[in-house]
Amino acid sequence: MWPMGVCVCLFAATVVALTLVVYRLPASHGIVRHVASVLPYPAATVNGEPIAFQTLYEEETVWKRVTRSGAEPASLERILDVLVSQRIVTQLAEVRGVVPDIQRVEETMRGIRNQSGSEETFTQDIAETFGWNMEKFRERVVLPLVLASELQRDISGDVDIQAHVRGKIEAAARRLEEGERFADVARTTGEDASAADGGDRGYVPFTSLPNPLAEAIPSLSFSVPSDVIELDDGFVIVQITDQLTQGNETLYRLHVIFVAKKILDDVVQDMRAQADIRVFARF
Repeated sequence: MWPMGVCVCLFAATVVALTLVVYRLPASHGIVRHVASVLPYPAATVNGEPIAFQTLYEEETVWKRVTRSGAEPASLERILDVLVSQRIVTQLAEVRGVVPDIQRVEETMRGIRNQSGSEETFTQDIAETFGWNMEKFRERVVLPLVLASELQRDISGDVDIQAHVRGKIEAAARRLEEGERFADVARTTGEDASAADGGDRGYVPFTSLPNPLAEAIPSLSFSVPSDVIELDDGFVIVQITDQLTQGNETLYRLHVIFVAKKILDDVVQDMRAQADIRVFARF
């Protein structure tokens, strides 16, 4: 039997040799795949949190299953990039104290399951598409989906995050107060498809308007801009220039200056730019 000191030295030498192999060969190499299936080497870290090679390979397997026949599969580098963004979303949720609403998770699961017709069909579809059971699908798809939705709602209502956007629409309101034409301000400030047409959205049914607009429009005078109105997805100044009735429906000739709020993707990209992201895998 070898002395303990020799065994320790041999073990240390083996770990060093394996580490050199893992980080010098491409992540796609069979040796790296084999070693990483045994030892939890990190392919990358995000603010100190590791993303293991094994996680990367598991995600690759899923991507290959869901990729259409004949389509080019995503590269390991691309998959790792997605995993980094997902980790940043998780970290953002922790910082902001946002957790998935369990009731919404179950409602979403039921909605997806009902589209399959039966629980048996749903279970079979998940197994064939992803290679997962229902609990894994809930963990990997539904929970992140609901978390992203909750984060988006949280971000939408954050005064600090939306301050720049709010400033843009308030600057547009000041220009209108100073006498600039609505259409001119819409063309230079508006961010929706109608901006190129001076904010003209044509005749819009009253029943199709979101609640904040539906509450404001009936009290507006023709060709008089509204105050800034906050919507779920942005800020808007609205002006009506005509009104007509078709059957039981009232339509308004609507002109808008719309500025979109920052969304989750914007915040994630901002966080990525500031995050300590270290990629160790080679591609």
